[in-house]
Amino acid sequence: MISSGLLIVERVVLESLEKREQTLNELKEQTGFSCSLLKGVLQLLLSKRIIKKDKHFYLLNWNEKKSWLPIVQGRQGVHSELRELLNIMVEQEKSESNIFRFKKVWLEPKEKEELERKWKEIEHFMNTIKENRKRKPVRERTIGKQVIFFGVSPYESLVDGVIKSA
Repeated sequence: MISSGLLIVERVVLESLEKREQTLNELKEQTGFSCSLLKGVLQLLLSKRIIKKDKHFYLLNWNEKKSWLPIVQGRQGVHSELRELLNIMVEQEKSESNIFRFKKVWLEPKEKEELERKWKEIEHFMNTIKENRKRKPVRERTIGKQVIFFGVSPYESLVDGVIKSA
């Protein structure tokens, strides 16, 4: 049984194996990880029984999915991944490859409606890309994905959440 969340490097390997089984070299190309790091991550995933090895191929261990799928897709696992990625993005905000913006603004009702409309447009755009990839796959490396965060929340509810968790 897996007792805690997954490391981001474990998630990258799992995302690489989502589509099909892969060899060590294929995973190395997909993840961009060094061979030693990748072998360590694979050993960790094998020990957790999330993946298995069949000859030279690594694949998701669907026979044991009840023990690992909730960790990968469950609320706690997703929150853990989000926190980890957001922390790194904040730390790397001045990096050339990152675009990170943070604003606190007062919104009139019309402005809030406009913002919500634009968020829906962005979400539709991203969902369309995802659907297009299913119909017409593009050979992409897992490590080449873009990570996109967006959201809006009343300041009051965030502050209340911080106070309650303290």
